[in-house]
Amino acid sequence: MRHSDKLSEIFRMDDEELEKFWEQNDPEDFEGWEKGMLRFIRPHKKSVQPELDPRDIRQIDKDLN
Repeated sequence: MRHSDKLSEIFRMDDEELEKFWEQNDPEDFEGWEKGMLRFIRPHKKSVQPELDPRDIRQIDKDLN
């Protein structure tokens, strides 16, 4: 399997498969890879403040503890 083929498979791996993959491979092994070339972008987050009944809040607190 060519390195470029391996790289396209990364996006279909779960966390355990990714860990195993990167234990056996280095980013520098892939054609066209350069340090700083990859960007990881987090999706934008939005804060939400739901209005809850005090009983619901107590139940949530109880379930979390």
